[in-house]
Amino acid sequence: MAQPRRRAEFFVRPDGVCFQKARPLREWERHQFFEASNKACATCGREIRSLGRDIPPYRAEWSYGQIDHLLARSRGGQNDPANLRILCVSCNASKGAK
Repeated sequence: MAQPRRRAEFFVRPDGVCFQKARPLREWERHQFFEASNKACATCGREIRSLGRDIPPYRAEWSYGQIDHLLARSRGGQNDPANLRILCVSCNASKGAK
């Protein structure tokens, strides 16, 4: 039987500095950050009424947002508020993982 794969828990930057990988945001942390934000897309300024997972089916016309990391988690970005922002779906999709 194959051994289960273990995910990396640490990153090592090219300059040799090692740091712990950020854990995913919990649901209450996502809501807390959303409520503390100005509820507008950080790029285009479009009003954000809800986070993507919270859209009621009868309110599909609502604009919704996604939490974005300025420095991606895959590159060592952490989940502190200074590294997070709210983007609308179209801005987040156009940004991609650059």
